[in-house]
Amino acid sequence: MAATFDPALATDKDWVRLLTGDTAAPFALQDETIEALLTEASAQGASAAGRKYCAAAQAGSMALAHWMHIGGGIVEKQVSKLSITYAGGGSGSGATEAYTAYLQGLKAKCTELSLTAPAAIKAG
Repeated sequence: MAATFDPALATDKDWVRLLTGDTAAPFALQDETIEALLTEASAQGASAAGRKYCAAAQAGSMALAHWMHIGGGIVEKQVSKLSITYAGGGSGSGATEAYTAYLQGLKAKCTELSLTAPAAIKAG
């Protein structure tokens, strides 16, 4: 099955793609992978509101690893004699560090939305 993204954000999968930036082909992650991450987030106790953030944090880490693997973070375009090279995602680059910090924010949002208040203890 081909990976998809619906900008109407009809599903949690679409939200995960939006939150990770994996919204255009070629997609870093398949739909089934994102669905598995959403299922795992629920199984680990994420609330309905928090599961897309929990899954997005994990998906983003996987996507970052994918992007680093396929391009080493270097994007190069050459037209005739003009050449532009952007090393925006290489290890230790500002872009990688910024995305990693962003993923930490998703993890924090996951935790914030998934924590529940302890149940009140009833006097016996």
